[in-house]
Amino acid sequence: MNHNDLTDIYKELLARYEKGGKIEDDNSDLWDSIFGFSVQKQMMEFKKMGLVKDADLKSKINYLHNITNLKQILKDNNIPRSGNKHELVEKVFQLNDQDLIRKMNNEKIVNLTEIGERIVFDYLQIKQSERKEVEARIIDFLKKCDYYSAAKEMGEFEKKQVFPRGMVDWESFNPQNFVPGLIGIFGDPIPKKLSNLAENVLETLRIVASMKYLWGVSDPSKWFPEDISPNIKKSYKFAINMLVSQGFSQKTLSTCINNKDCLDGIVFYTLGCCPECTKLSGKLFKLDEVPLLPYDDCTRDHGCICSYLPLTEGRPIPIT
Repeated sequence: MNHNDLTDIYKELLARYEKGGKIEDDNSDLWDSIFGFSVQKQMMEFKKMGLVKDADLKSKINYLHNITNLKQILKDNNIPRSGNKHELVEKVFQLNDQDLIRKMNNEKIVNLTEIGERIVFDYLQIKQSERKEVEARIIDFLKKCDYYSAAKEMGEFEKKQVFPRGMVDWESFNPQNFVPGLIGIFGDPIPKKLSNLAENVLETLRIVASMKYLWGVSDPSKWFPEDISPNIKKSYKFAINMLVSQGFSQKTLSTCINNKDCLDGIVFYTLGCCPECTKLSGKLFKLDEVPLLPYDDCTRDHGCICSYLPLTEGRPIPIT
């Protein structure tokens, strides 16, 4: 195989060694199942192609030891422990500790060659560009309230990935499943604690919250407009979480309404949210009478974390 003929799956494996790495790690079994043969065998092939090389001693020290470990080694040898990691690695390397050298020599660690680095750099740039283009299209769909197309665009992107995220079967993914949540984020009523926000601010937050909902990330700050400062982004974290919570609660309600196995009831459930929410926890409500989430009377500083439990045959009502 010529390195110009590498498919994405081989480039993805190569990218895992961008900063060096063990030939066999915790994910070896996963890769073995994909290739049909061992990662070790594929890494040997990469070596023949001039894409990876055995790491030298200094690189092994850098990969295997964090700053705390490095400082402890230096302390044990009465060597000053100041400096950044690169400087600490150099100090440990200069010790010429034979025991450490023997341990390092037993570790199968590789680094990318210049050719390998160039292939990985180009591959990651292309992937990053593809992701940005998809995200931009999704945001356009959200602005037009075309929630189905927004969810479909995200699902089609995941299908094409070597390792799609999460436990979702993306091949049978139905965009419609995400639509109720997006409607919940953009719809009424607005969470009580957000009712004083200007309309343009609220629309921005809804876009950001929808992207967080779709992509399942913890930090959605990259989807704010570029002219918004990091401090302002941080201040809106609470509002975004409330909107996402509203989206998930609406998705749950929609699932209950359309699921024949779900009885005409839903349980308001919380685990240590706040005193007001605890008053309702474990209570059974009809689908058209359940308090909307996030709960307006919630007093938790960082937002309501309550959820719904659909009432199905054989499911006991939780006791809190």
